[in-house]
Amino acid sequence: MTYEENLRFDRHLRWLCNNRGPSRTHYIYTLSDPRTKQVHYVGQTNNPKERLSAHKTNGKRSLSGKLKLSPLNLWLGELASEGLSPKMDIYKKIKCENGVNCSPTCENANKAEKETYLFFKNKMKSPLLNEKEPD
Repeated sequence: MTYEENLRFDRHLRWLCNNRGPSRTHYIYTLSDPRTKQVHYVGQTNNPKERLSAHKTNGKRSLSGKLKLSPLNLWLGELASEGLSPKMDIYKKIKCENGVNCSPTCENANKAEKETYLFFKNKMKSPLLNEKEPD
């Protein structure tokens, strides 16, 4: 590879990381019941608005029997049947620097998600509805 090709490739990789590649912000979030304020779910996403919308859709779909009836989906369906939505709170924001250790399964974000899950499960005694403990 020539110097110019190498430079172009390097610029392209940096552009990918900054615009749509592995460099991104991860959000660790909780979903809580608007009636009781109790946290029922800990998750991770790159797009909180889109993820909350997906949770709401899953609640509506569980009512119609078009979705697997997991404890989380049953709870979301219960809220939807009452015209309610879960409350999403961003608990942590992890910005991956220059794409280091960052991918859709970001090590730092996974660690933060697990710590948050354990905090709410063990210290806050929240009745979490996650199907399994985060890795």
